[in-house]
Amino acid sequence: MDWLLAPFEYDLSTWHPLAVHLPVVLLPLGALGAVAYAFTGRVRLRLGLLVLFAVTSVAAWWAVETGERLYDEMEGTPIVDELIAQHREPAEWAMRFSIAVLLRLAGLPGRRDWQLRRQSGPRRL
Repeated sequence: MDWLLAPFEYDLSTWHPLAVHLPVVLLPLGALGAVAYAFTGRVRLRLGLLVLFAVTSVAAWWAVETGERLYDEMEGTPIVDELIAQHREPAEWAMRFSIAVLLRLAGLPGRRDWQLRRQSGPRRL
């Protein structure tokens, strides 16, 4: 049973390489799924994309968190400071993008929906 607990003996920052690669793989996969959904409109595909982007959002958040912890542990090392400067913005972008797509798939209206509602006037029963 000790082998089950072995992965949890590491600090959160040692999980950073795994955490980074999850959104790197899942975002393009989700983009392909979104293109397929745009052409087919299948409900099952949309539900699958909801799950995929939920996992991607959590994975992107996890990557940002582990990256910040890793930076705190290695702060002051010149190469780490350079790498953090290069990686921070794309990591935060991936997190925001995956959350935005997740919310859009969940049915929250986007900017275009609000503009169309404003142009069409009040709804009539």
